[in-house]
Amino acid sequence: MAIFKQLKKVFVHIPRTGGTSVTKAIKDKLDTSNHVEDFKHYDINYYKRFLEYQDYEYFTIVRNPYSRIISYYNYHSNVDANVIKKLDGIENQKERFLYYLSLNLNDSPCKYDREKPLLVYKKQSDYINPEVKVLKFENIHEDINQYLKINIKLDKDRGYDLNKKYYNMDEIFSSETIKIINGYFNDDFKNFKYDIL
Repeated sequence: MAIFKQLKKVFVHIPRTGGTSVTKAIKDKLDTSNHVEDFKHYDINYYKRFLEYQDYEYFTIVRNPYSRIISYYNYHSNVDANVIKKLDGIENQKERFLYYLSLNLNDSPCKYDREKPLLVYKKQSDYINPEVKVLKFENIHEDINQYLKINIKLDKDRGYDLNKKYYNMDEIFSSETIKIINGYFNDDFKNFKYDIL
């Protein structure tokens, strides 16, 4: 979450959509004394409780659900000790990813024994309402600058080189994982017009 008083805008930061980098880039362009931020991932209803922000515009960034879940997977399988421990010993990437989904998506119909989920993934659609301006991660360079009317630059080393592939779907996805993702994130595919495999 970031509140940009100078712009009279509230950024509803959905996890794994590039929000931290976008917030930093905007902050670098603005007078930071006129800026409030809190990096928790709250939905629109949280912000609406504060009367001083009622006349602000709200915006967010969404990401293709396949790419977003891979971002979670890459992040957690490299930095989260609990996830690393659970995935240890599973060499096949498709099996490893399937097991990861079973640990993290509450209604995953996975063949593995269900354990207490390590994380609960909130659908992107659940963070917003129709008054929130939606920008897409896949067009973020153009969308953010056009919307905010300021010229910010995003670091390509942080994953914003959109011409580069960061994973090979054939090595990670199986028909079972695609079915799970399609079902769980169905609202996101539909609401944000992403193609379903």
